[in-house]
Amino acid sequence: MTDAGGEASEEPAGLARALPDSVDAELVRARLMTTMFGREAVSPRFGRFELRERIGEGGMGIVYRAFDPQLERTVAVKLIDTRAFPASQRERALREARSLARLAHPNVITIFEAGLTDERVWIAMEHVPGTTMRDYLTRTPRPTSTAILEHWIAVGRGLVAVHAAGLVHRDVKPSNVLIGDDGRARLIDFGLVHSPRSEPYAPASTQESGASGDDTPRAAGFAGTRAYAAPEQLAGREVDAAADQYSLCVAIWESLAERRPTGADDAKIEHASPRLTRALSRGLSLDPRARFRSLAELLAELEAVVAGPRRRLGLALGGAALGALVTGGAAAQFVAPPEQPPLCAVDPGALAGTWDDARRAALRERFTDDSLAFAQTTVSTLTAGFDAWAREWQEARRAACAATRIEGLQSDSALDLRNACLERKRRRVEVALDTLLAEDSDLPLAGRAPELLANLPALDDCSDPERLAQIEPLPAEEPARGAVLRGYDVLARAGALAAAGALARAEASVDEFMAGGPPRGYVPLRLELDAFPARLDLLREQTTRGVPALVAVAREAEAQRLDELAATLLVEAAEAASGRWSKPELEQWLIDEADAALRRLGRSTDPRTLSLRVAKARQLAQAGRFADALAAHEQVRESARQLGEDTRAESQRLNIAAMLAQLGRHDDALAMLEAGHAAARRRWGDGSPAAGDYAFDLALLAIDTGDLAGARARLDAAEDSARRAFGDDSLSAARIEFVQTKLDMLAGEFATGLARLDAVMAVHERELGPAHELLGELHEARGVLRFFAGDIPGSIAAYQAALPIRVSVLGPTHPLVARLYSNLGESELALGRLDEARASFDRALVIYGSTKPPEDPSLALPLKGRGKVALAAGQPRQAVEDLERALALQLESGAEPLEIADLRFSLACALAAGEGRRSPRAALLAREARADYAVRDMKEQVAAIDAWLRG
Repeated sequence: MTDAGGEASEEPAGLARALPDSVDAELVRARLMTTMFGREAVSPRFGRFELRERIGEGGMGIVYRAFDPQLERTVAVKLIDTRAFPASQRERALREARSLARLAHPNVITIFEAGLTDERVWIAMEHVPGTTMRDYLTRTPRPTSTAILEHWIAVGRGLVAVHAAGLVHRDVKPSNVLIGDDGRARLIDFGLVHSPRSEPYAPASTQESGASGDDTPRAAGFAGTRAYAAPEQLAGREVDAAADQYSLCVAIWESLAERRPTGADDAKIEHASPRLTRALSRGLSLDPRARFRSLAELLAELEAVVAGPRRRLGLALGGAALGALVTGGAAAQFVAPPEQPPLCAVDPGALAGTWDDARRAALRERFTDDSLAFAQTTVSTLTAGFDAWAREWQEARRAACAATRIEGLQSDSALDLRNACLERKRRRVEVALDTLLAEDSDLPLAGRAPELLANLPALDDCSDPERLAQIEPLPAEEPARGAVLRGYDVLARAGALAAAGALARAEASVDEFMAGGPPRGYVPLRLELDAFPARLDLLREQTTRGVPALVAVAREAEAQRLDELAATLLVEAAEAASGRWSKPELEQWLIDEADAALRRLGRSTDPRTLSLRVAKARQLAQAGRFADALAAHEQVRESARQLGEDTRAESQRLNIAAMLAQLGRHDDALAMLEAGHAAARRRWGDGSPAAGDYAFDLALLAIDTGDLAGARARLDAAEDSARRAFGDDSLSAARIEFVQTKLDMLAGEFATGLARLDAVMAVHERELGPAHELLGELHEARGVLRFFAGDIPGSIAAYQAALPIRVSVLGPTHPLVARLYSNLGESELALGRLDEARASFDRALVIYGSTKPPEDPSLALPLKGRGKVALAAGQPRQAVEDLERALALQLESGAEPLEIADLRFSLACALAAGEGRRSPRAALLAREARADYAVRDMKEQVAAIDAWLRG
């Protein structure tokens, strides 16, 4: 065989015909050309690999020493003669060989490449000097039983990795195990490997080489070695990992007992512990279902045997050692020690002091004297949540151990990283519970239970090698190491306080630590401490300050190559700002930045993408694309369910219902909210704040549909829950009270609304400070209420208090600033300050003109105001033009009835001023306005219209 396109051969005539058409013949030809004619000949090639000499063979192929000219290294190439195979079986053999090339395990021979040349499959692999297990067992002195079993356990770990790749070896035996000169056992000879999902394949007539010692012929259609094959494999049935388990047990038994198992019920390995015999006997069960459920379980048992005393009978004894223990013609009697727990078994005490029976009792005791009706339901759910986290932590710890100790899939250093990660998570939970369950704690745990569960640290990153590799090692020396650990404890305590709603105490605990001089050399802790105030700002809805601060810390994390932390911070910023910051372009930029950060990490699945998808859905809603936003929220809900993120999935009900309401699908929105309300009552208890959240949104839906009485009842229920759980002066109760003021205004109860709003503002100023961005909205609401209550100077003062807050938060050209100018102009107009009013309305219209389309209903209010100014200034034609356009926009958008009533009467006055009092349309508009006011018992406005109609 020569390279394609090579020059014509100058070998002696007839040589090619004299030798058979085989690889070996080509090797002979190459040597002859070198020795007889003094020139280099082209060696046979498979892919880029140049064959040098035959070094071994088996029933399914021949192994050659070869050279890789690209990497300049010696390799081994196994050539499997698949020329007699159907084309489909050849292709499948090639696919499965290539799948082995993706497998990396220290106890599996490394496959570099696989290919198909001249209808023969070849596999290039590492060349490892050494001997087979069969030859290893014939050494003198014979290796100890412990050494033999340890080698087989290592082979088993490699076999677990093969199974994890979806493959079955089908020919596990001593001659297919290589003991390298480096002392490591490797599983070799993958000529028979196949996927359980495919048809078995084998040439029609093959026989294992007699040199291997496994000289039982294979029958036609059978693939494997009969002496080691499982019963189902001998019968020609489909095989899976259970067949390899059987073969491994035959090989181990033979290696230790120096004979293969007989199948007799009383069969045993002399001097071996009963536990070893039982384990191997189970793996040799004729029924695959009676064997171990997985090879990993078998290996756990074998590891436990090896982990016993090193002189355990049958394991630590070589032949010479046994002879030394013979006294008086009889061997000393050995009793196997008590059985040890399986390797990597779950340790029930690993979470002692973190989450155990004492902690459960302490948590329940906190709720025993609680007068809240929902407390017992809540504590049951809370306890179940902590139990679930504890089980997940224990399983993560077991899996980390198994990956190294049983499966051999990771190094000891990788195990150390995983365990260190899990220990940090455990410590965080322990500190959090210490904080929440302290004897002097007055935290409202019942009301904050959902947040407390959400604060439990996720564990998925502790099994992700890429994420673990980014973790900077803690300082090795004291006191630096202790200072870093104390810093993380402070963050855990502060996080628990924040989850319980005690934001000021959380802030104080971090400030106190920072004042003491925190460790500055450990960058991850420093950045987490820097990020904490920004996270508190977001919890306080101080978006304008919190989002830029969080992004700044994310940028520093990127500069320090802490990409995981950077991605987390950017996602948090995007989720907090999207649809709430009133800055669409900046919000979209944040989403793009967070998305890019996650994509740089290169993971197909990441729970943080759910948060980002919620942010994108809010952006769609903010742009008025409610149908797209609905679809996005529904997709997030389904993805969260699939990922087991039940809390996230449940929270999507509120978002989905809001989009249904925006689309006018009020019945669907109502059904969604009522189902969520029922689920919240079942999980957290009737009257819980979680159920109150649904009552609140049901109230908003009732307002949208004009059911003001139903809205009031829902709000009363939600407010009662908030007051009971958090106190009368809490922000949670104040949020609901604020919506109550809107109902007061719609009902014409302005004095009641003002008194309620004053109390709401007092709570916000005390808890958040007088310059908080929410105060801008509250001041503006106070201006509207004072205007309708007839306190015009008071309304102007309220608008002027709101203006600097709105501008500082939103910028001077934001639509909400335009609305505020419009409201201010209306109050100025009411006092007859026409020039000031016109200037305010013009400012509003300029801002709207640069940010809104001409048909946007937001333009109606400043148009109405400017029309009234023109009417008062004796300019009826200009007044009619602005008022007509304003009324059309209001009617199209379904504005509040009081606004429409005021606009109708204003337009009636403008028409009458231009056409005379006899204008039919003017009279009609005036009577429609009167009817709107009369329904709300607004006597003063009704009297004014009556007087106008009579005049």
